[in-house]
Amino acid sequence: MVPFAAPVAMPPPERVWSDDDWAVIRLGHRPVGMDDRWSAYVESDTLHLHRSWTGHQIYEARFGRTQGGRFMVAARVEADRGRHRRVGDAYDRLLLELLVDTILLQRHAPPPMGRAGVPAVRRAAVRPDNPDAVRPRARLWSSSCHSPPAPGMRREAPRHR
Repeated sequence: MVPFAAPVAMPPPERVWSDDDWAVIRLGHRPVGMDDRWSAYVESDTLHLHRSWTGHQIYEARFGRTQGGRFMVAARVEADRGRHRRVGDAYDRLLLELLVDTILLQRHAPPPMGRAGVPAVRRAAVRPDNPDAVRPRARLWSSSCHSPPAPGMRREAPRHR
C-alpha cells in the first residue's frame, strides 16, 4: 500500500454507524477481482481506503465513539492530481460515505435525497454559486438509479466509449 502524497483535510460525512456496522468496517476489504477497485483496512480507529490497482491511498477517516455507534471525527483525501482528481469536498464526502456502505458493509446505496426528492449530488450540480459543486455527469452509483433529474436538467442517455 502506498501512503498519501499530498493529503488535505475534508469535512467527514455526518452520520453514525452502529456498533455492528463498526465491527464489519474493522474487517476491511481485500479486492477479489479485476473489477474490485478499492482496498480498505482499519488501524486503531482509522479507516484507510486505497485504490486496488495502484495501491495509492485516496481516503482516510478517523472514527470516534458516540452513543449508539461510531462517527467520523476527521477525514483526509489525496490532493495529488496524478493520483486522484478532486471535484470538491461535497463529492469526496459523499463518495467516502458510499464506499463505506457499498464496499465495506455490502449495502446497495441509493443516492442520498435532498429537498423535494432531488438527489443531493444533482442538486449541488445545478448551483453555480457552489464552489464544491459536483459535475452533472459525475456518477457515483449505477445508471439503474431511477431518480428524477434536477429541475432544469434533462436526463442524458449513457455514453459508451
